[in-house]
Amino acid sequence: MLDHVTTFGELKILVARFVGDAEAAEGLDPLSRDPGAPIDGRAARQAERLIAGVIGAPSARLIVTSSLAGSAMDVGDVVRLLDQRGRSLRFSRSLLSATLETIDPGVSVIDANLRLVAWNPRYVEMFDYPEDYVIAGRPIADLIRYNAERGECGPGGVEAHVSRRLAHLERGLPHSFERLRPSGRWIKTVGRAMPGGGYVQSFTDITAEKTAQAELEARVEARTHDLAQTNTMLDEARRHAETATRDKTRFLAAASHDLLQPLHAARLFCAALDEGKAPHQADLVRAIDGAIESADTLLRALLDVSRLDAGGVVPKIEQFVLGDLIEELAAEFRPLAGERALILASHPGTHIVATDRSLLRSILQNFLSNAVRYTPSGRIWIGARRRGGDVLVEVRDSGPGIAAGDRERIFAEFERVESKGSAGGGVGLGLAIVQRIAQLLDLRIELRSQPGAGSTFAVRVPLAAHATLPDRARTAPVLRDLPPGLRVLCLDNDAAILAALDAALRSRRCVPLLAATIEEAMTLAADEEPDVALIDFHLEVAQDGLDVAERLSAMAPAPAIALVTADRSAADDPRCAGITVLNKPVVPGELWAFLERASAAAAAV
Repeated sequence: MLDHVTTFGELKILVARFVGDAEAAEGLDPLSRDPGAPIDGRAARQAERLIAGVIGAPSARLIVTSSLAGSAMDVGDVVRLLDQRGRSLRFSRSLLSATLETIDPGVSVIDANLRLVAWNPRYVEMFDYPEDYVIAGRPIADLIRYNAERGECGPGGVEAHVSRRLAHLERGLPHSFERLRPSGRWIKTVGRAMPGGGYVQSFTDITAEKTAQAELEARVEARTHDLAQTNTMLDEARRHAETATRDKTRFLAAASHDLLQPLHAARLFCAALDEGKAPHQADLVRAIDGAIESADTLLRALLDVSRLDAGGVVPKIEQFVLGDLIEELAAEFRPLAGERALILASHPGTHIVATDRSLLRSILQNFLSNAVRYTPSGRIWIGARRRGGDVLVEVRDSGPGIAAGDRERIFAEFERVESKGSAGGGVGLGLAIVQRIAQLLDLRIELRSQPGAGSTFAVRVPLAAHATLPDRARTAPVLRDLPPGLRVLCLDNDAAILAALDAALRSRRCVPLLAATIEEAMTLAADEEPDVALIDFHLEVAQDGLDVAERLSAMAPAPAIALVTADRSAADDPRCAGITVLNKPVVPGELWAFLERASAAAAAV
């Protein structure tokens, strides 16, 4: 039978039977140190909690209640109670021990009093605790302090680490963190509170994962660095390419003036020769003028393509009769075809199309040039046929044909496919220019060819949606005799241009007033009061032709002014308002038409 417990000392003896003298004293001495003191409610509840830690709360409550009330509970009842609880505890501990022994992470379990109650060998090995240091009932504060003294808890004071960790455990807060230990190993710690009090923590060695992660990050960083270097190199190459393109465009823009100057002079000399000559000489002069015009058109197309590379070309879409263009090209290339004993036939048609006439001319000119160059004998045909909403303009030849493997290559720059009997020459830019222009105008280029059976190059051009062409018969310029003595001020810094203007104007009984500088021009204007002024735009000085035009316009009487330039963008200058612009090389008919209008206006005043 359990003794009837009436004093505090007897209660302490009862508790010691289950938890031991030391833990009984530690749990009950703070409540009273007088063995003969009566038992109060606090002492009874504390005794029940201490015993419950060993045999469970229901059994503890039964034993304490029976002892305090003096109820008859014999030893057999207590033994059976303890034996049943003991078997459960032994099974639970065996299962827990087997589980903890087989898992890789280190594990520690503490009770509600923050004392160590369970662990596995991996836990001791991981933190390298001294032998017999980890024992049941050791306050977890001792283990935290031991680790903090060895630097396992990071920077800071040892006791500060202990207090912070204990406060965290007492609140039962979960935690998860990774820490690099002084040994170089990475440990991941995860902790959770247990139902009914206590705390369990697991410690996993993640050094291998961290190493793999660091290696991956290093590889990513290296790849990123390589990619950044590659991008830098690409950016630098792009800047060099853009600089080269800008330089090329600036060069061609600057060179265009120098290239067009002699063509401009040649046309003016031809205009002078054309006045009053015999019919056969006049035809010859017009043929020379037509060749100059073709060179001028092709040169302008090349300059436009150069500006296209720099993004500076805007097509000028217009409606025109395609047959006129085909006839122009056929007439231009028949002499060349005749020199190679080739027949050049044409079928112009009457289709009205809408596209940039000058750029389309460049495409067809390149097709015909290649056909004449690479066809050793036979015939060439240029013509147009309607295909739905488009017109298919074709250039066919009876040449050697083009192999399938070469049909894409020939559109690249500087690529040529020479064959027996070809005329040679050229630099392999014609079809590259064709491709650029076609992309700009959104036209489709077609090629059909069979080795030994000739080739057909074609371009599809859209038909004009609403053809509103003016009557060319009514708008064709009609040249009339200019009134003799028309005073024409000519300002140009090129001596050849001034000589050509002098010859052309004198052929029409005009009085040329020639000036090579702005000062000379203004002096002549003040002294002679010219009726008309032909002013070059680029004068290679700070002022340009439009500055001179403004000064001349302020005179009384002011002359009719025409700006003569090779720069097509000059017409967009706001200062050009009210001023006629003649593009170099000037078409003689346009020059005479301007002079006729100017003389008529002067006569009406």
